[in-house]
Amino acid sequence: MKEKTNPDLDFPIQPPEVGKGIEIASGIHWLRLPIPFELNHINVWLLEDGDGYTLVDTGIYSKKTCGAWEELLATQFNDKPIRRLIVTHFHPDHFGLVAWLKEKFAAVYLASRETEEMTEYLFKLAEGQGDELRQDFYARHNITEQQDFEEFLKGHIYTQIVSGSLSCDHYLAEKDIVSIGENDWQVMMGYGHAPGHVTLYSEKLGMLISGDQVLPTITSNVSVHATGPDNNPLKEFLDSFEQFRALPEDTLVLPAHGMIFQGL
Repeated sequence: MKEKTNPDLDFPIQPPEVGKGIEIASGIHWLRLPIPFELNHINVWLLEDGDGYTLVDTGIYSKKTCGAWEELLATQFNDKPIRRLIVTHFHPDHFGLVAWLKEKFAAVYLASRETEEMTEYLFKLAEGQGDELRQDFYARHNITEQQDFEEFLKGHIYTQIVSGSLSCDHYLAEKDIVSIGENDWQVMMGYGHAPGHVTLYSEKLGMLISGDQVLPTITSNVSVHATGPDNNPLKEFLDSFEQFRALPEDTLVLPAHGMIFQGL
């Protein structure tokens, strides 16, 4: 897929090939993993952390992505283990390989409480629980062909592209400071695209790991769900951006899709 550009933004670093990684600053590695959608990749971030690494997001659980990980771990990272796994939000391209990597490295898993709640809900949904809640939600919005609409529900395919459900070892919340190697990263919480969406800002490095909350050329999906039928996710999404306005203009934004950019 040819990547779009935005003339109002600067793109100072060329991306790695899908399935490969590059070091964009001392101890900061940009990995690009395959996903089987029109948006054919996810960017994840491997941060040197003492005698190991902290990984932000994981990719989906698939034979192709696991194979890419095996090659990356064998060829590019000096056999140092992943000590911690940070997930920005519950969507499968971000959460998908947490259980697989946690088992492989005995890593500590960090995410927001909302991320844990949503992953648990989707696993229950796949097991047939929560039907009444969903059906009431459909009826409220005049969705009469409910069985056909089920085809669009991520809950029924979610468990096929994530490696397992698990509880957080440590919850992340607004304004928490996560020390990774020699750098401190402040948690800035986003909403609207996903509840409890973790972004990480390092003042020292001038970097924002933005997940799907801020993307360079597209707007993230914003939807109302059965778990919050009276929520206003669009307002939450727009309100979430106010906190980023205070960041320096030259902040380097590390998004989950597309290219690293400046011009936040």
